[in-house]
Amino acid sequence: MLDTLTKLESWQVLMDAYLANLPPPVTPPTGTLPAHRMGVHWIPSSNRQSDHQYFQALRPGVLKVVSLDPNRIREAMSYLDPSPYSVLVVRDHPLSEQKSDMVADPVGTGKRHAREWRDKFAGGGRLAGIDTKRIVVCGINEPFVHNVQQEQGVFAYTKAFLEDLKTYGLRGLALNLSVGWPRNADTDTVKNTKPIWDTFLPLEPIILAGNHVLGLHDYWRNDPDESWYQAPNGEKWGWNAHRHWACPMSVPIIIGECGLTKEVAGSPAPGQSVGWIGNVSAPQYAEMLWRFADKCHPNVLGIMPFTTDMASADWAMDDTSGAHADILARKHNHTWPAVWPAQKGVPPVEPPVEPPIGDDMETIILPAFAGKITGFFGQDYGYPHEGQDVSMVSGTPIYAAYDGVIAWSDYEGTSYGNYVRLFCPALKVNFFYGHLQERKVQTGNSVKQGQLIGLSGNTGRSTGPHLHLEIRQTDANGAYVVHKAGQPLYRQNGRVDPLGWLAGWISMGGKVEYR
Repeated sequence: MLDTLTKLESWQVLMDAYLANLPPPVTPPTGTLPAHRMGVHWIPSSNRQSDHQYFQALRPGVLKVVSLDPNRIREAMSYLDPSPYSVLVVRDHPLSEQKSDMVADPVGTGKRHAREWRDKFAGGGRLAGIDTKRIVVCGINEPFVHNVQQEQGVFAYTKAFLEDLKTYGLRGLALNLSVGWPRNADTDTVKNTKPIWDTFLPLEPIILAGNHVLGLHDYWRNDPDESWYQAPNGEKWGWNAHRHWACPMSVPIIIGECGLTKEVAGSPAPGQSVGWIGNVSAPQYAEMLWRFADKCHPNVLGIMPFTTDMASADWAMDDTSGAHADILARKHNHTWPAVWPAQKGVPPVEPPVEPPIGDDMETIILPAFAGKITGFFGQDYGYPHEGQDVSMVSGTPIYAAYDGVIAWSDYEGTSYGNYVRLFCPALKVNFFYGHLQERKVQTGNSVKQGQLIGLSGNTGRSTGPHLHLEIRQTDANGAYVVHKAGQPLYRQNGRVDPLGWLAGWISMGGKVEYR
């Protein structure tokens, strides 16, 4: 019997976990996703008018703005594709660079960052009044994840950040990983190394539950002999581009930074440009960007190459402004999958269709109920009745339902009168008998099934001869199970409806002898 109950409980745990981790179905009607996947990474230092004209013509489905200027944010939102799936990613640059804080206190920093974003959009905050429905906020940018310890810190930060954002009604960009990728150091020399994502897999249900997005970065070289990674679709791009195909999570993905760069493969030659400018022509780069976007995994919502007017040599060679005309000239719609995000990961292991019912089910002994129940579990007596009343003549023998230990045998004058509580470890349950005329056992006695433990009566708070029967669920050590508040049958001390428990017992193949 104990073996069967253990199997049943194990099956229930598997089923609960399976149901809890099933991603919610996402099946948008045709046409509700953005027209294409070409996005924008915008750093509006001088707020160039030419950039605004480009955004109006492109109508991106994803746009990242590195600014907390509410005017820039409102302008950026106005340029988005009208699809409800379009998002504006907002990055607070100083906050996103607090990497030492994250390393020192991952959870605390994640919670603080979520609060800071909440305060920015709250009344009196810098971004108060801005509609956050299509806004996704950034946390730490490009955290170091080159070993398991670093991964665990980033995971703890991201989990706290995303969960708290959800409670504030905000969406977040998860991870924001650089081209180092999970457990693949920048010094890797083995080509086609497959990233290892196990540390981050528990984020999948959190991302889906909060309507968050996974943020990843992709850069590439244009050297045909430097194809360091071949994506599952056969694409070979220099160094780390398209490694997002290896991510097993079935979640929306945004490629938050991307582009051609010589930097990722080592120092460029003396005098050579780091970015695309000076290495390929504008038409060539525009062709690269569209081809890259088209070849991304179906779960990618959009890519964001740099459009920046920062007065910085570090980014000047990545600025797409010189290629805007060529990007728009190649603009074309994207064909989305019927189900998005596509289910790409390994689904949870399904438990058996039916619980494992054993052949060793045994018998319990209960007093005969037929025609004798005068009070039901949960009935309103001016208080919620926590057991079942069975009418019987005083002096009727009461027998032990199963082998166990007398957890308590006592008299309580204002309620139960003489009562006995029998703990049955093998069943993880207590049988409680109240209003007895006489108790035949003492606290601590070991009893066998069918042993006489008392005589029914009319003691305590009773309106006539009857037995008050309770069934209380416990763990194997006898501690009461704490039922969730708000459930219809919620009671203290593990109390459950005796008839419901009995129905479950019988459905498992258990037998009942009524005496």
